[in-house]
Amino acid sequence: MSEPESAASERSRSDPRPAGGADPAADPRPRHHVRSRLMRESLLDREVERSTESPVFRMLPEAHVLKIGGRSILDAGREVVYPVVAALAACLERWKLILGTGGGVRTRHVFSIGIDLGLPTGVLAQLAAADALHPARDLRPSAAALRAQRAGSGV
Repeated sequence: MSEPESAASERSRSDPRPAGGADPAADPRPRHHVRSRLMRESLLDREVERSTESPVFRMLPEAHVLKIGGRSILDAGREVVYPVVAALAACLERWKLILGTGGGVRTRHVFSIGIDLGLPTGVLAQLAAADALHPARDLRPSAAALRAQRAGSGV
C-alpha cells in the first residue's frame, strides 16, 4: 500500500463520522455551540436588535459609496447609462467615489437557471461572483467615450 493510501485508510479508521457524505444527523460526535448573546433569540425581536446596535464607523470618511442599479440603469441602455456616466464624471471632479454595480436581469436569470439545475450554493456563489464583474465592464466603454469626448472638446 502506498503512503497516501495508508494515511487515508488510517484516517478513516480513526474518524467516527459516517463516510461518503452521509446524513450529518447520524454523526455520533456532539455538536459544538458558540456562545453568543443572540443564542436562542428571535432575530425579529426589537430588544435583541437594539442590543446589537453600535456606532457607525466610517472607514473611508472622504469617500462616497454609490451603487449603480443593474435593472434600473444598466439594463435601460445607452439613453440612460450615458447621462449617468456624465453625472458621475462631474461628481468625480469634486468628490472621491466608490462605485458598485448591480447585476440586473442577467444575474436573476443566472440564479434561476442554477436553482432549476439544482446547483449547490457554492456553485451559485461562484456564478454570482463571475457575473458581478460584467456590469462594471459595461460601464468602462461609456466612461472611455466620455473621456474622449471631453478631450476632443477641450473640457
